[in-house]
Amino acid sequence: MQGRGYIGIDPGKSGGLALIVGTLVDYKEMPSSDMDLLDILYDFDQKAVGCHCFLERVRTMPGEGSKGAFTFGEGFGKLQMALTARQIPYELVQPRSWQKSLNIPPKKIRIESKPQFKDRLRQKAQELFPTIGLWNASLTRQRAICDALLIAESCRRAREYSNATV
Repeated sequence: MQGRGYIGIDPGKSGGLALIVGTLVDYKEMPSSDMDLLDILYDFDQKAVGCHCFLERVRTMPGEGSKGAFTFGEGFGKLQMALTARQIPYELVQPRSWQKSLNIPPKKIRIESKPQFKDRLRQKAQELFPTIGLWNASLTRQRAICDALLIAESCRRAREYSNATV
């Protein structure tokens, strides 16, 4: 164990989970089963001397329909329960909040497509974590993980800053 752990979670089927502990960076795509989710969080917690998590507070997108909204909400609730069950303290963070903490300008409405914005986020993650093996994976896998990495980094910066000022 290297020290305190910082977890970032990008909810949703195409999201992911990331852990930063000192120089260790671990990441997983969003698991499909509840038990796998608990196992990932247990594994993350075992690699650190206590963890803190930023869980992205997101909303369903217009046009997803009631079934999509229900499925997304159910998954979000499972993430909250898994963190609670593993006794990992967490905060809900808005996308703009963690992006601002990393000096990532907001998506340029009507100028930048969602894939273009996601690619900007991926490039930022590559700048911050150039040596991890993720960049050899498929673009789909990279996109699934990069937001979680950035959220974990935002958590690390916020928690280390708040601990330094106390």
